[in-house]
Amino acid sequence: MYFTLGLILLLVNADFSDSGLPLSQFFDGKFNDFTPTWYAEVGKLYFKTMVVNAFFPLFVFLLEEAWHLFKGWRDRGYSGDVYKTKKTSIHSYVDSHSGSDFPIYVKYGVNIFIIFMTLMFGIGMPLMFLVGAITFGVIWCVERVMICYVCTIPPAFGD
Repeated sequence: MYFTLGLILLLVNADFSDSGLPLSQFFDGKFNDFTPTWYAEVGKLYFKTMVVNAFFPLFVFLLEEAWHLFKGWRDRGYSGDVYKTKKTSIHSYVDSHSGSDFPIYVKYGVNIFIIFMTLMFGIGMPLMFLVGAITFGVIWCVERVMICYVCTIPPAFGD
């Protein structure tokens, strides 16, 4: 999804009039190359996207944990008694109070996107390398906590 949005942003601002492609009438942006003005206008949007993506996993993790705690509190009848529950079977109790699975395929996609964006635009905007490193640091911390304390089934890395 992120890659598609980035590609659309790149194509909308591109000028293909010199290329002779039949689609050049649709893509009549201001920039025919990565010029300093491109980095000032379009590159700034990519940089802002990377900064938001750096802390988005932490935000999602905290939001999911808050929702999980709220569901447990609601199941207890909004009381602090940890032994009280509205569930009638052990299976339904475990399903409602256990963590989620670890979607490793989603994590791989996000990591590949971060690597692509960092290497593609980092040469013209060196701060992208710093933001990429911060992003991977945040992702490492969040995923470490998720695998150790939250997820019910750890990811399968092999056969």
